[in-house]
Amino acid sequence: MARKSAWALWLLPWAATWTGPHEQGGADPKSNLYRRHAGLLPFLSTPAYAVPVSERPFEWGFLWQDKANEDPKRTKLSLPELAEVLRQDLAEGKYILTGNLTTAVFADDCRFEDPNNAVSGLARYRQALSVLFDPEESFLKLQDISLESDANAIRAQYIAGGVLKLPWRPKIAPWSGQLRYTVNSEGLVVSQVDQWNITRFDALRQTFTPGR
Repeated sequence: MARKSAWALWLLPWAATWTGPHEQGGADPKSNLYRRHAGLLPFLSTPAYAVPVSERPFEWGFLWQDKANEDPKRTKLSLPELAEVLRQDLAEGKYILTGNLTTAVFADDCRFEDPNNAVSGLARYRQALSVLFDPEESFLKLQDISLESDANAIRAQYIAGGVLKLPWRPKIAPWSGQLRYTVNSEGLVVSQVDQWNITRFDALRQTFTPGR
């Protein structure tokens, strides 16, 4: 099951980039082309996005179970205290590669998004990460973490790279990323948005390039 999930997680975003309309200005929801795509791939048609399908992150939450998290939440942490927890999770746990994060500071329905993929739910996110990178052949270096006190948010900059757990062992060259965490009134992370310095097409190209 884990191997099948890993294949789906990387193949479906690739399909999304080729099935979406590419006309400038986006899709006309009344066009036959748009209706045909929406009918064949309904999971790619998400009302939350006002952009063409080819530019959306792929929603892969349906692949995973939304298990309840039994760990008590650490609410009411100050923004600096929360930033320190996230710093440790990134610098030591390398959690965006491993899923090894402090669940107590994330809301169970937290939204996770990067240029290629998106999922709602902490449990689903951790399950997805567990089948992606080989922790023995991957790395993450935290460069900076800062506060946006006026927006109740935290930003982190990192460099990462490594080998995926796919049969052809593709190697993802080092990339730079910036994470933005949105925090609610209880002091829990409710949104994590990851931006990269590489295009989604480059990330997918590397995924299908044999590493060995």
